Amino acid sequence: MTIEKSRLFVTIEQHFVEFQGDIYTDIAFAYSYWQEYLKVFDKVCPIARVRQVKQLPDGWQRADGPSICFVPVTDYLGFWDFLKKAIKVLCDCYKGIPRQVILIQLYTSRSVGLSQL
Repeated sequence: MTIEKSRLFVTIEQHFVEFQGDIYTDIAFAYSYWQEYLKVFDKVCPIARVRQVKQLPDGWQRADGPSICFVPVTDYLGFWDFLKKAIKVLCDCYKGIPRQVILIQLYTSRSVGLSQL
């Protein structure tokens, strides 16, 4: 019998950048932030908007690392940009999230609070 490790998928509205395969943040949700979650879960998978950059902006901190694996979603800015990219955003989520997962929303009132796929 195989025991599946516990994974937490968390949706957040923070914008992140990907530089040379690693995920970085400018102000919030750096790797150290997720350490409390790793006391309970074996793996934490933030679901967030990520855009690729050719040069890392000054002062940005690493957000991913051991046991923290991002589900990158196409970056968008504002409602109209979301509408233009909605199909791609939804496809990113569908590809990156297992079907038997509960999503927990942090720090926003615009998205679903708790939903089951």
